[in-house]
Amino acid sequence: MMMEIFIKQLSKSRSFIMGLAMVSIMWFHQGWMHDVVSKGFGFVGHFGVDIFFFVSGFGVVYALRKYNVKSFYLRRIQRLFPSLIIFGICKYLIVKYIGPDVFSGYSVDWTTLLGFDLWYICVLLVFYIISPLIYKFITPIGGWVFLLTLIMLIALGGNYNGFHDTFRWGLVRFPVFLSGMLIADNKLNMSAGYLKYGLIFVLLAALYRLSRALGYNDATELYTFLILCAGIPSLCFWLAKLHLIIENTNVSRIFIYIGQRSLELYIVHEFIYSFIKHLVIPNIIGFISAVLVSVIVAELLYRVKVFLFKG
Repeated sequence: MMMEIFIKQLSKSRSFIMGLAMVSIMWFHQGWMHDVVSKGFGFVGHFGVDIFFFVSGFGVVYALRKYNVKSFYLRRIQRLFPSLIIFGICKYLIVKYIGPDVFSGYSVDWTTLLGFDLWYICVLLVFYIISPLIYKFITPIGGWVFLLTLIMLIALGGNYNGFHDTFRWGLVRFPVFLSGMLIADNKLNMSAGYLKYGLIFVLLAALYRLSRALGYNDATELYTFLILCAGIPSLCFWLAKLHLIIENTNVSRIFIYIGQRSLELYIVHEFIYSFIKHLVIPNIIGFISAVLVSVIVAELLYRVKVFLFKG
């Protein structure tokens, strides 16, 4: 009964949760605010991507129930590539003409034109490509596959850091994406006690990550995210609860708005941040300006996408 309620709440609160995750990611990437509170919130934001993968896996199941595989792929292409290509072209031209002095952290090539210079996009595309196979052959087996996936990743151990960043960051996020699919398909049942108290895993992952950052252990980041994936469903459960409490408020509407444009915000915000950081302006003004410009550009990309595929 609790799982059915959770699934309904998560489905209803999906955009709100994605909005919260996007805000935490944008804060994590900002380079202006350096007080203790900002660093703490930014540290939590390091886990925002995991929320995205969980919610994405959850949403994929509903899409695969509603559409055939061809339509599923077509809708993923329509969702991703208009914004990626438009901003990718703009980014490529801006870097080429303005030069590396302003965008010292960026090198552009053909991958930029398709958004493949963003690791999250590359991983998400792979997950989307394999999702129909997972839905057909893996989700029926349910929790056993999830457990086997965790065991295989744990066995990877010390070899983890030998992989390319995009591959290992995607690999370690696969369990949380898979858990989203399994929960949506009712193949990974969780008790009421876990949903209420599973946040302890998020806390443990944060403490483990912090201890690693402070030099108390030199273990691979793999274990941080394996611990975290056990807590993300519970975290989303409580975020959905929060949404139910404030759903008729302007705060809720703001986060829903951000969640609906989270893809575009993810695509643009780091590049815009890197430009504004070169301006000689006070930190607080730089931070506010970067956020506002990111929202404006993301809104333009979102409206173009809606216009192109409004039918």
